[in-house]
Amino acid sequence: MRRLLAASLMCLIIGCGSKSSTGGSNPDFTVSASNPAATTLGTSDTIHVHLVSTDLAASVTLTVTGAPATWTVTPPASPVNLTANGQANADVIIAIPTNGDAAASGQTLTVHASGGGHDHTGTATVTVANQFIIPVLRGATAGGSHWPWPNNTTFHLNAGTVVVFRNDDSTSHLIHSNGAIGIAHQSTGGPGTAPGGTYEQTTSGFGTAIVNCHSHASDNINLIIP
Repeated sequence: MRRLLAASLMCLIIGCGSKSSTGGSNPDFTVSASNPAATTLGTSDTIHVHLVSTDLAASVTLTVTGAPATWTVTPPASPVNLTANGQANADVIIAIPTNGDAAASGQTLTVHASGGGHDHTGTATVTVANQFIIPVLRGATAGGSHWPWPNNTTFHLNAGTVVVFRNDDSTSHLIHSNGAIGIAHQSTGGPGTAPGGTYEQTTSGFGTAIVNCHSHASDNINLIIP
């Protein structure tokens, strides 16, 4: 009985079955992924990935599944170096084209992490509103550039996309359109779009809308539904 008590006490002191200084018997790692901020069509988003090691040093390769075919998903080009009991971060870049799939209710993407003989997954939800935002630049002038892109830049859209002209300038602007694909000319009987305001139109049909600023005869944007 005394020997049993002594053995039990020794186990409590030195830790029976311990295989590492941290008490872990199996070197491993965990992976988690953060939900990026909600975005719109024609933008990119970033999923931040976090790796945590328990006694494991490994090169961890990240891949992603679950994205619509119209999105471009770019994980790190090289494996992520994870040191024993260390942490590491990596970014996954997601590009959503103007004619890509929207995900207003959120699209769940799975991040697969493989390294050191282990495979783990984390998930992130990417939310993309069915909107394409066209900002009027601050400081836009008559005959000058009104948009963040060169004159006659062309964007391809899907029918049903909400095009939002957002006035970031300090003066009003009136959106001029040839009326194609559901993009109506803004009423000339009003002041146009005030600073901080928006003018929204939902696309439909097929063709090319040529858009500029009616107030200042600005450069053009071409919006196409092929």
